Amino acid sequence: MHRTLQTARSLLLVTILLLTAFPTAPSIAQTVVFQEAFDGVVEPDLPASVLSSDASWTTSSSSASTGSGGNNLRHAGTASGDVVFGPIDLQNASGAVVTYVARRTSSYPADSLTLSISVDGGGTWTTLMGPGAALPEASSEYQTVTTPVPDSVAAGAVIRLRFRGFGGSSSGSNIRLDDITVAANVDLSGVADTFGFSSGSSSTNGSPAALPLDLMWTGPDSIQGLQFDVDFDNTLLAMTAVAGGPSIPGADWTIDHSSSGGTARVLLLGGSGSVIAPGEHAAILTLEFSPTGGSGSTAATTVSIRDLIVASNDPGGSNLDVVATPSEHQLTIELALPSAALSSDSLLLGTVAVGASASGTVTVSNPSGEADLVVSDVSSTSSLFSADQTAFTVPPGGSVNLELSYAPTPTDFGAASAVITLSHNAAAGTSQIAVSATGTGGRGDVSADGAVDVGDVVAGIDAVLERTDPAAVVGTLDMYPFPSGDGNVDVRDLTVLVHAILNGVWPDDVPLPSSEGSMPQPGKASRPAIALSGSSPAGTALTLEAGIALRGVQVILSGLDTEPDVMRTNPNHKVISPSSSSTTSFTRSSFDPGTGRFVLLDASSDVVLKASDRLRITGLPAGFEPEDIAVAIGIGAGGERIHLSVTDRRETGTETPDPV
Repeated sequence: MHRTLQTARSLLLVTILLLTAFPTAPSIAQTVVFQEAFDGVVEPDLPASVLSSDASWTTSSSSASTGSGGNNLRHAGTASGDVVFGPIDLQNASGAVVTYVARRTSSYPADSLTLSISVDGGGTWTTLMGPGAALPEASSEYQTVTTPVPDSVAAGAVIRLRFRGFGGSSSGSNIRLDDITVAANVDLSGVADTFGFSSGSSSTNGSPAALPLDLMWTGPDSIQGLQFDVDFDNTLLAMTAVAGGPSIPGADWTIDHSSSGGTARVLLLGGSGSVIAPGEHAAILTLEFSPTGGSGSTAATTVSIRDLIVASNDPGGSNLDVVATPSEHQLTIELALPSAALSSDSLLLGTVAVGASASGTVTVSNPSGEADLVVSDVSSTSSLFSADQTAFTVPPGGSVNLELSYAPTPTDFGAASAVITLSHNAAAGTSQIAVSATGTGGRGDVSADGAVDVGDVVAGIDAVLERTDPAAVVGTLDMYPFPSGDGNVDVRDLTVLVHAILNGVWPDDVPLPSSEGSMPQPGKASRPAIALSGSSPAGTALTLEAGIALRGVQVILSGLDTEPDVMRTNPNHKVISPSSSSTTSFTRSSFDPGTGRFVLLDASSDVVLKASDRLRITGLPAGFEPEDIAVAIGIGAGGERIHLSVTDRRETGTETPDPV
């Protein structure tokens, strides 16, 4: 028992001595600690890895490199300029190497670029590559440039890199750099195995967004492939591509993805002999998204990864434990805003005869926008009004002429209006144009004024009696047999017209056009005028005081409970009949008890009311108001339309005596 305990103590002592004499070797791996491909910005902007620069350094999408392609870093002109990158952490690294691809024009000498390093925040600089070493000897083609970073200078430090271009012989002289990479031997002891976003947040101004993913793998096995799912808001973003970084070069890798709604699955798989060695792999993959949420808005959205699977290069396909972190990236989408302006928000197209059309122009401009104004639709609330374009694009500072037209039809004419709506991507979303016109010469519009009323009956009577040329009104009055007519105008056509006016619709239920300007206006009466009084025992009475001879009268009242009475009176307020009034007229009326609509139509080949006569409508309800007079028009002896005004004498106490 004692010997056994002593033996155990001896073994423990030997173990301690061995661990002290031969400590565990650190896990060292060649790792990419810095990389800039310039594809995460819109030219000529510089990426965030640039700490300072002169104006002569910009990004450019021209002359794409043979490496990552896309944008590159460009120094142009004849003046010298610096660009500084960093900070680059080499505190736990050694054996660092700087690599990039470079191209120059023949007018930019090969000895006109240097590369220096600073370990004190830019206070002092040590040259890594002097004139003639930092650019390829040959012009007009990309070549790879590599230089070591001495451990005596940079090991254990946070460094900055400075490229200094001295310029060429002309304004077109330039050099281009791309895929600037710093790789080093990094001690991975105690480092977690992770795969996730390089940063927690970024923003885009509407251009495609590149979100790099970093891999930290301490080994010892190599990685053959990985897959994971990506979640994003597909109302704001569309996943367009997955790009590989420098750790997976060549064509012997499969990098692919598939999207469905707001989820995408990404696959990375190495071919025979293609593996990912242990180390820190910056931007091993980059997810590319295009904003889809339209212009003129700012939105924050989260892109996340999940369900990560990492496979080793073991023929048995063993799984490697790698944690997906950081698994979320906050992306702010700041889309450029277009503007929308109209030269006018209303357009009057005038009077247009049936069979013709009229048009006018409204200019749509983008005066202060920073993005294209995209008009995706132009719609109208009326089929009579149309636009010559239904979709178009207006560049910033530009304009487009939009032609709007009106074309009345034989059954759809008269006072017409519509709203033209432009749907677009500016802040308001829509712009509207109010359009109006009057169509004339349609069905029943004998007087060609855009309305179908007593004036057309009077004009029709004159045509039938051949006081005017009947042939001139065949197109508007000839409706018997309805609706095509027989090529002539006679009393049967007048009958169709009168019934349509009384009923408000044609026999085919097509409504009549509105009588523009026929609404009575409240205020002081002028002759001829309508007066309301309360002297009738049955309630309110309406009296038309002609003052001048009238060949026609049309009154439409609304809101009635019962049909009123109609009579003519002379200056002594005595009721007169048509035969005793020396007029040759007919009076027609209609009353719809369901709607309370009453129509009085009085027309004559001579006069229906002499200047001294009155037309009186009695039996109106006590609550009858001037607004209940929907139409009140008279036709003068010369066929002219007269808009009748209204006076409410119930308010002044002035009464019109009852007829006797």
